[in-house]
Amino acid sequence: MLTAGDLGWRGDGYSHSNVLDFTLSKKWEYVLQSDLLTASANANQTSTPNALSYGVNNYLFYTINDCWKWGTRAEWWKSNTTQVADMASFYEVATGLNYKVNANFTVRPE
Repeated sequence: MLTAGDLGWRGDGYSHSNVLDFTLSKKWEYVLQSDLLTASANANQTSTPNALSYGVNNYLFYTINDCWKWGTRAEWWKSNTTQVADMASFYEVATGLNYKVNANFTVRPE
């Protein structure tokens, strides 16, 4: 996915996401996602001038049956779009069960 131009409250910029999905076996699936965002300051100054953010998400899924899937996510995000620091890193790890109600609706409490 790629977006460029007026990003609303972020100002003018560019972003993209790349997603790779690997079937490791009949029960195991691995997903790798990378993201990039650049933006210039907008008129409201709600975005840092020359904002730059990028990150990597890792997902590992184990299929229990047609309705239940266990998943784990590990994420790293680096950004200068906050007032915390020039380039701050953020990390998060989560795990939980996913329940597929039907082909188009999944409940994922985390």
